[in-house]
Amino acid sequence: MKEKQSVIKADFYPLEKITYEDIKVMHDVFVKYYYNADYQTFVQDLKKKIGAILVKKIDDDTIVGFSTIGIIEKEINKKRCLGMFSGDTVIEKEYWGLPNLQTAFLRFMIKTRIKYPLTNLYWFLISKGYKTYLLMANNWDSYYPKYDKTEDEKRKSIVKTFSNHLFEGVYDEKTGLLKFGDNYQKLKEDIAEITEEMKEKYPKISFFEQVNPTWREGTELPCLADISWSFLLWRPIPFACRKLRNKIFGSRSREQIRKMRQDKEAAEIHDGLSLHKKKQLI
Repeated sequence: MKEKQSVIKADFYPLEKITYEDIKVMHDVFVKYYYNADYQTFVQDLKKKIGAILVKKIDDDTIVGFSTIGIIEKEINKKRCLGMFSGDTVIEKEYWGLPNLQTAFLRFMIKTRIKYPLTNLYWFLISKGYKTYLLMANNWDSYYPKYDKTEDEKRKSIVKTFSNHLFEGVYDEKTGLLKFGDNYQKLKEDIAEITEEMKEKYPKISFFEQVNPTWREGTELPCLADISWSFLLWRPIPFACRKLRNKIFGSRSREQIRKMRQDKEAAEIHDGLSLHKKKQLI
C-alpha cells in the first residue's frame, strides 16, 4: 500500500484552475462507478463549487480521483455558520484505501479554519453509500447522524438548513434523507454492496443502512461534522505517529510489528531463564 501511496498525489484546485480536459477525465472516472451520470449535469454541478481536490498519478498527472468542494454560508440562531460541502467524490478502485485524498482534504480544512478562526465551521457531506459515510464516522467524534447517539437536535437543525439551502424541495424532514427521484445518480451494483455479515460485524455500516434503507435507489444521507480547533489540533497526531512508526519499522504491517515485539519478549524471557539456570549451577 505504501508503494501505491507514493505514486499518487492529491491537492485542491480552485475552479478556474480546472481545465476542460480535466473535467472530461473527471467525468470518465465518475461514470465507471455511477449510473445516471450524464456529462451536462456533471458540469453544471461542478460550476456551483469553488473547486475540487484532484487525485493524480505522479508520473504523468493523470487524474484518478477527485472530490468537489462547495462553501455554504448561513446565519443559524443569529450566528454565522460556514459549511464545507463535499460533492461528487470518487477514486479509481486501484487506489481505494489510500489516504492521499483524505490528507489533502484535511489540509484544506485547516486552511479554511485558519481563514475563518471565529466562525462556526462544519463539514457537510451527503452519502448514498456506506464508504462515504464512514469517511466521517471513522474520523470524527462529533458528527451527525451518529450510530450511538440518535438525538442531536442542534446538528440536525443545521443539516436541515444546509440541505434546504443546496437542494430546495428535496430534503425529507421525516426521514432525514435527500430524495432526488428515479433519474438521480446511483452507485453501480458491485461498488459498495452491504452484506448481512458486514452489518453484524460493523455497527456503523448497519446504522447507515438503517437510516438510509433506500440508498440503492440513490437517496442521500446528509451528514454533519464539527471542524473545531480541538479536532484539527489533535487529528494530525495519530498520522504523525504512523509516519514515525513507518520510518522506524519500514512498511511492515501491524501484525508483523506485533510479532516482532512478541519474539523479542520471548527471547528476553528465554535469556532470563537461561541466566537463572546458570546462576543455580554456579
